[in-house]
Amino acid sequence: MRPKDYLFRYNYFGRSENDGIFSQQIVMAEGGFKSIHNPSSANDYLLSTNLTLGVWKWVEVYADIGLVKNKNTKAKSFFSSGIRLNMVPDYLEIFFPVYGSDGFAFDETPYEQKIRFILTLSSNKLFTLFSRKWF
Repeated sequence: MRPKDYLFRYNYFGRSENDGIFSQQIVMAEGGFKSIHNPSSANDYLLSTNLTLGVWKWVEVYADIGLVKNKNTKAKSFFSSGIRLNMVPDYLEIFFPVYGSDGFAFDETPYEQKIRFILTLSSNKLFTLFSRKWF
């Protein structure tokens, strides 16, 4: 599940998509998890950390660790890790999961459905990219 966007603040391309390429877009909100976990949101508390380690130029390794607690249920912990291609930070990033609390990402469902991406095409954000990167 993706973060709820009742106020339309997130830059979703396929806001109500459940499958296909637009359903794989992520927005760094509600814990910043790159993999799909159940439950994906909390109504009591959510603790998370997102770690990244640079390997070579724009190739990075990532790890997400989280604890989700909903009312009247036990807290559930999970983690995921993988490879991140950080081509243009905050504007074009692709996440390839490798291993998580559900096991290896290459098992069960087709792998291409687990790949996530960040793509920003907002004119205001792109203007700040050009003003800070090249000028």
